[in-house]
Amino acid sequence: MTETVERPGVRPELSEPRLRRTLGVNYLCCQFGKFSLMPVLAVMLARGSGGNASAAGFHLFAFLLCVGLSSLLVSRWLPRLPYSTTMAAGMVCSAVGFGALAFTSRPVPVLLALCLAGFGNSIHGVLVR
Repeated sequence: MTETVERPGVRPELSEPRLRRTLGVNYLCCQFGKFSLMPVLAVMLARGSGGNASAAGFHLFAFLLCVGLSSLLVSRWLPRLPYSTTMAAGMVCSAVGFGALAFTSRPVPVLLALCLAGFGNSIHGVLVR
């Protein structure tokens, strides 16, 4: 199976097996990064909220909820957008969300930053699949 595949946003010289390997490694790294981040994020959120474990647990729940479900909100528009641009936008959303955590310790901005990071991770995961 070495024929070229025509997909929007992907160069036509990529073959099917090479594309599958690349996307598989990308998806594995995305998921591995998310689950290796969870213990560190839990400790960081608990310390940032003054040791309030309930607030840290709620923030982690909101993050995982956004990672799992937020791409459903934009699933109708995803096929219409260029693949590479949307993939980059998802990574930028994650970076901005996690980067914003360094600048606040108040509960609502932390929740919004985690939801933005989860949204970006969700978009990235859906596009890779």
